[in-house]
Order: sequence, then structure tokens, then C-alpha cells
Amino acid sequence: MARETSSSGGESLHRAHGSTGLRWSRQVSGWLLSLIAAYAVGRWEQRVTKVEFEGVAATELIVMQNGINEYLSRLVTLRTLFESTNEEVTGASSRFSVAACCGSSGDSSRRLAAEGQPEGAGRLRGRGGQ
Repeated sequence: MARETSSSGGESLHRAHGSTGLRWSRQVSGWLLSLIAAYAVGRWEQRVTKVEFEGVAATELIVMQNGINEYLSRLVTLRTLFESTNEEVTGASSRFSVAACCGSSGDSSRRLAAEGQPEGAGRLRGRGGQ
């Protein structure tokens, strides 16, 4: 701080204090501008991240939907195959598909497997001559 020498000491003190106030106001305005810029950059980054996330989520949704459609088409193909082969299998297949599609707890499919296997196995042994 350069102080001027003059006959009155109060004038030099006033100039030294004025430059400190100016320096302080510059620091405050610098901090304020920095905070505003940081906030603006943060909002921009948040928007970019949101758009990117929504794009990835949409892609994953499409992939999952395609997987579900593929699974359902395979189930329909298997059901058609079972319906065309045999009446014994058709009844079991219908009960299983109804239980699977309607959200049954799975007890009926376990019971069906337990009930259906001995009957089917006995018929197959009878046909094979064993």
C-alpha cells in the first residue's frame, strides 16, 4: 500500500482504507461469480447425465421387452407342439400353462408333475413291452 505523504495524515489513511475496501469488493465479487459459474456447470452436468441415463434406460427397456417377447413366442410354440401331439399331454400342458400364466404359486405344477409322471411312465412301459 503506497501511502502518500501530505500535510494531513487523515487523507493518507482514507486512501489506504479505500483501496482495502476495493480489494475486498473484488474478492467478494470473484467468489460470487465463481459460485454462480459452479452452479450453472452443475445444472448443465445434471441435465446431460439425466439425458444419458434416460437413453440407457430406454435401450434396456427395449432389450428386456424383446427378451420377454422371445420367451413368450417360444412358450406359444411349445404349447402348439404339445396340443398337436397327444391328448394326454394336451391336458397336462393346458393345466401347466394356465398355472404358469395366471400367477399360480407353483403348487399345482408340482402336484401335476408328481401325479402325471407315474401314469405316463406306466403307459410308456406298457407300450414298450417292459
